Amino acid sequence: MIPYRNWLIGLFTILSFTIAGGALAREGSYPDKPVRLIVPYAPGGGTDGMARALAQKLSGIWKQKVIVDNRPGASESIAASLVARSPADGYTLLFASDSTFQLNPLLYNHLTYNPDKDLAPITRFAMSPFALFVNAETPVNSFKEFVEYAKKNRGKTFYGSYGVANSTNLGLSWLSRQFDLDMVHVPFAGQGPAMLGLLGGEIQILFGNIIPSSIGFINKGQVKVLVVSGEKRLSNAPDVPTFRELGFDNLDTGYTLGIAAPAAVSPEVRKEIFEAVATAVKGPDLIKYAAESLSIQLFSETPAQYHDFIMESRRILQQRIDAAGLDKLDS
Repeated sequence: MIPYRNWLIGLFTILSFTIAGGALAREGSYPDKPVRLIVPYAPGGGTDGMARALAQKLSGIWKQKVIVDNRPGASESIAASLVARSPADGYTLLFASDSTFQLNPLLYNHLTYNPDKDLAPITRFAMSPFALFVNAETPVNSFKEFVEYAKKNRGKTFYGSYGVANSTNLGLSWLSRQFDLDMVHVPFAGQGPAMLGLLGGEIQILFGNIIPSSIGFINKGQVKVLVVSGEKRLSNAPDVPTFRELGFDNLDTGYTLGIAAPAAVSPEVRKEIFEAVATAVKGPDLIKYAAESLSIQLFSETPAQYHDFIMESRRILQQRIDAAGLDKLDS
């Protein structure tokens, strides 16, 4: 007969292995149920379009539904807070852009989430370089000519943005400061209204994406594109030089996209998410859609690379916030 004490030890040992084995099996089979992808923007925009295209790819890779859940508002804080407070099992992910990790901690004293403690950046996979648009009536055809024009019209050149706390404003206020142009800021509620302001002559210059709607204005000769951001020329604007080609690397402006999860998600699940996204963004059809329809360039970065990017991006954005004369927006 087995002594009672030894029997209990044996039982606990078996239970421990069973529980541990079950946990490993669950991690090894991730995901075994639908995954929610929380998107901080309303349906219908370019970011939402990219999220839905990626979700479709991930669904095919994982053989599980990836459901896009739009939670716009509060400069991405609503979406980020939801994910930060979700179970750390990898089934609620954040479709993050620059506001989540970089801009919000620089612009707000009181966030409903801590980007460094509550969220884990898993991969940065996309960058959308902004193009510099000018009104067709503005008598310039190159970036050099625009700078000369704005210097002659110092304090009388108006630029548009998608809002005060936005990289389009920070990028153009930085450009204005670099060349001492004293341009005047006119904020709009997105690229559509800002483009209408450009077409109507309310503003002379705008950072924006080369998307199908703006291509129509370009083809009709209503706007001109002088220069683009990024490491290489855009496929839908092959004749337009980059800031880097012109020797102005520090003027690059755009936005990036990544995937984040609750901070306590296990390393195994993080690895699975990273590898699945890396596979998805290599798909030729996704690359083509992102480039031609959204002016988005796809790539794959590890969690460590994403973290390093966040830190360097904060340093650059702080310079631009200072140049724009912005204080904390909730002070």
